[in-house]
Amino acid sequence: MSEFKLGVIGGMGPYATAKFMENITLHTKADKDQDHLDMVVLNHCKMPDRTQTIESGDSTLLLSHFKEALSILEFAKVDHIAIPCNTSHYYYDDIQSMTDIPIINMIDETIKKIADETPAAKIVVMGTDGTVKSGVYDKYAKKRGLYSVPLDSKQQKIVMDTIYNMKNNKVIFSQEFNQLIDWFIYKNIKVILACTELSSLEIPTGLKERTVDAMDVLMKESVSRCKKEWVEF
Repeated sequence: MSEFKLGVIGGMGPYATAKFMENITLHTKADKDQDHLDMVVLNHCKMPDRTQTIESGDSTLLLSHFKEALSILEFAKVDHIAIPCNTSHYYYDDIQSMTDIPIINMIDETIKKIADETPAAKIVVMGTDGTVKSGVYDKYAKKRGLYSVPLDSKQQKIVMDTIYNMKNNKVIFSQEFNQLIDWFIYKNIKVILACTELSSLEIPTGLKERTVDAMDVLMKESVSRCKKEWVEF
């Protein structure tokens, strides 16, 4: 079987990138070092804030950073690229146009998973203000016949506070956020963890297994495209 190399544009944030690498390593079926997936990981922490970029309407600086990162991955001859950052996927088409290397579309893959498993489902997107206000998930959801339920301003503040407490202070548990998830699950609405910081939280198993974690989807798709086997445990 041909071997494939994964390129990762990370650093958005750094802890989420570390968890991305850790979980791919833990869940790839391997009996020895050589069985694991080859990865070239750019922990690009100087990447401009994605939410601020979307709100400013000027993506020039952000896209120049992506162009630089893509040049490095092209030189490294990777076969696929993963970007473990939901908000940056607002610029997916712009970023993909800069390279011939296929970039895994985390948002499209996440929506596809839900649509395949639960057609016509209601979803709620828990992500940054940039992800939510840009409507990037809504665009893909509409294409696949899903209905997106908006968060109110108080609920969105809980999500943003949780994300930035994780990003800045490494606070990995939020009772208020867990209660918010539980409320939407009770309403039979699919909860999408649409920020890689949220993927790193400690969420009770009974809640976590009933959400759809976009980073989990990206990790599994990355392993699959590189012809490796994902193992659950």
